Amino acid sequence: MKKILIILTCVFTITTLNAKWFIGGELSLDINKISENKKYAYSGDSSTSTAIGFMIAPKTGYLF
Repeated sequence: MKKILIILTCVFTITTLNAKWFIGGELSLDINKISENKKYAYSGDSSTSTAIGFMIAPKTGYLF
């Protein structure tokens, strides 16, 4: 009798949950000018290089 009651309670709880799906994410672009002898360059520095980073981070889930 206990097993049947527990199973029925679990089934009822699972079927009546108000859950939501979600889809989202993040998109970013990072641009840094780097000097050869300094950590960061200023606009008048002639010996600079540029580092470009791009990131896509998708996110999906189920909230209940």
